[in-house]
Amino acid sequence: MPDPQTISPAIDDAYWFAYSKTIVEKSIASRNDQSAKLQNMIGWLWTIYTVSAAVGLNLGKANYSFGVTLAIAFPSVILIFAYWSAVNAQSPVDLEFDPRSPTEIREAYIYAVGQKRRQFFWARFWSIVAGFFVAIALLAGSFCKQSVSPEFGAIKKGDEVSVWGRGIPAEAVSINIFAKDSESAPINKTSAPCSTRGDFATQLEVKPEVKGALVAKIEWTDPKKVNHTMARAVE
Repeated sequence: MPDPQTISPAIDDAYWFAYSKTIVEKSIASRNDQSAKLQNMIGWLWTIYTVSAAVGLNLGKANYSFGVTLAIAFPSVILIFAYWSAVNAQSPVDLEFDPRSPTEIREAYIYAVGQKRRQFFWARFWSIVAGFFVAIALLAGSFCKQSVSPEFGAIKKGDEVSVWGRGIPAEAVSINIFAKDSESAPINKTSAPCSTRGDFATQLEVKPEVKGALVAKIEWTDPKKVNHTMARAVE
């Protein structure tokens, strides 16, 4: 058996002094490494957000309310700021000290560690905020109802003009067919009921003797009692 007198503990004051040296040497580098990981995470969030907005949310064509549109678009600002914070947290801290003075060197190091701690705190804070708003944007785009813009089409086949539309916020829509050169009196007119989604479709007869281009015009009154009119050439 080894002599107990010759055995010294593995974890003693010297061990902890050596460990403290490691902590001091790696304190700034570890924060830079953590900030780099945050930067990668923010890039991952940005990829999810942009793909979802382009493919699923499709802000350019979607017709959300202003509040929902703001909720979907706002994460782009937060993500940019979070990314900048993560990059800034990896930047070196400007220090001034006398290299001949251990006291000034120690004070400069303590200041640098404090600055890194604050920079990392804000980088982590904005990363959490960015993740929160990206989640809100995805939920808003997925579950909030879009308002469909009113639109309609008209096409002539033989002696009939087919007219259809969608997004009409009314119980019924009035339809008139005019000659393009003279819209003083309609050639034919009717009304069509709208579905709960605002869709309608109907057909109007046009006498064979009517020649030339035609124009279809629709009119409706929305729930706020506002009158609307749309017109387009019959194809």
